[in-house]
Amino acid sequence: KSSKLSFLNGGGLGHRPKRTLFGHDDAVTCVAASSELDLVVSGGANGAVTLHALRAGRHLRFVKTGRGSSVRKGTESSSSNQGQALHDSQGGVPSWVHLTEAKVSSARVLVYCGDALFLSSHGINARCDAPPIASVTLTERICALCVTWDERFLVMGGEKGVVAIRTTHDLFPWARLDGANCAITAIAVAKGDGVVIGGLADGRIAVWAPV
Repeated sequence: KSSKLSFLNGGGLGHRPKRTLFGHDDAVTCVAASSELDLVVSGGANGAVTLHALRAGRHLRFVKTGRGSSVRKGTESSSSNQGQALHDSQGGVPSWVHLTEAKVSSARVLVYCGDALFLSSHGINARCDAPPIASVTLTERICALCVTWDERFLVMGGEKGVVAIRTTHDLFPWARLDGANCAITAIAVAKGDGVVIGGLADGRIAVWAPV
């Protein structure tokens, strides 16, 4: 059964984890998974970002998020053996991660480190010490992020009330939406028509729609 059917039938997934993944030596701060790519990406409180195989539970590699990353020797691990974590304290603590489910050759790991205002995009097949494909230091703290249904755009709502839209592959600024006049604390994009919905800190919901 698929996970969707299991949820609809009121269970089916079991009451205990099927496997436990190792690789972090501190609290896990964010996680994302893709059944299409068979990957789990996770960020840790020490700055580490790691990739596991979803079905096998095998540790694959660490992701160098940017500034000051270093990898300890012996990073290989399995679902039953704890790996040694990568520390990236200068790159910030990951608060959001995402796997873009485009063609495998162009699939990306997106990472946002809220304390450092640092956003980066990585190839899923890159070496551990490979730098990001693209990165940017933002000028405001981001409160909410989502990726459009076609995986082409990253939509971000910030504390200054601006919605910033960037392309996922190179983080190039694509569009800017103004008018919220307060922090955007939640963000969503309607599938198909590109309507952007932002939840605001003052209780309002702003809707940006095509003219």
